[in-house]
Order: sequence, then structure tokens, then C-alpha cells
Amino acid sequence: MVQTLHSQIEITLPPSEVKRLFLDFSSFPQFHTGFTARAMDASKSNPQPGDRLEINSNGTVLRPIVLENTTEHFYWQGNFHGLLKGTHMWRFLPSEEEGNQGGTTFVQAEDFEGVLSLLFSKWWPKWLGGMRRSIERDFGMFNRDFKRWAEGGRDRG
Repeated sequence: MVQTLHSQIEITLPPSEVKRLFLDFSSFPQFHTGFTARAMDASKSNPQPGDRLEINSNGTVLRPIVLENTTEHFYWQGNFHGLLKGTHMWRFLPSEEEGNQGGTTFVQAEDFEGVLSLLFSKWWPKWLGGMRRSIERDFGMFNRDFKRWAEGGRDRG
């Protein structure tokens, strides 16, 4: 059974600019704590399918593989001993929101599959190890921090 977590936010910049800023992984500490990303091959500033990343999420280090890197999508996938597979999705979509024409709908989502995916279901209680609410909260915090930084025009090169 697949468990999907999702968070999105509107950003006033065009999708190509939002994606360019997002792929500058080295800038993450400028606007957010608790989540870092880097390409394992430091010479690659634009990771491609098959490339490995190193993700540190609140002290948990993962080394997922990039699945897709297109104009509108950036996806990676990690695996935990065959018990849990997570596909993390970032989308940079042209906004359809009134008042944000030319802007971006920035989407962060993750599909969890495998035996341990129950930990991410809506009905699994936190006291039994349920993690859905805390991860959705983390997604929302990252999205808000990224939006604030991106729209603030901080040293974006």
C-alpha cells in the first residue's frame, strides 16, 4: 500500500527560477535547518537520473538515487533494507492561482511503499511510531522557509 505525503506553496517567481534556486543545494543552510542535500559527485551541479545524493534530514542520512530531473520535476528514491521505499518528488509547476500569474506552485511530496509504509498512514497513531504528521510539518516548514528565501532576493548569484 502506498502512503503519500504532500505539501505545496505558491512562490511569485517563475518555475525555471524556482528550480534553479532549489538545485543550489549548498544554499539550503541559508534558509532552513534540519535538512541538507548534496550531490555525491561534487562536480555535478545539476544531478541527473542515476546520480546519487546525500540527504541529511534531522540527523538521518540517506543516499537516494535521482530518478528524474526535468523542467517541472526533480525526483529521488531511497530504500531502507527492502522494508521501505520512498520516492521524494519536487514539482515546479506554472501557477494557476489568481494573483500568482507567472509564478510557481512548488510541490513537495513523497510516496512510501513497503511493509514500514504503515508508519506513514493517516490512521497509524503517533504513540505507535506514526510519523506522518511530523514529516508533513517538516515539508511545510521547508516550503515556507524556501519561499521566504527565494522571494527575498538573497544573494542568488
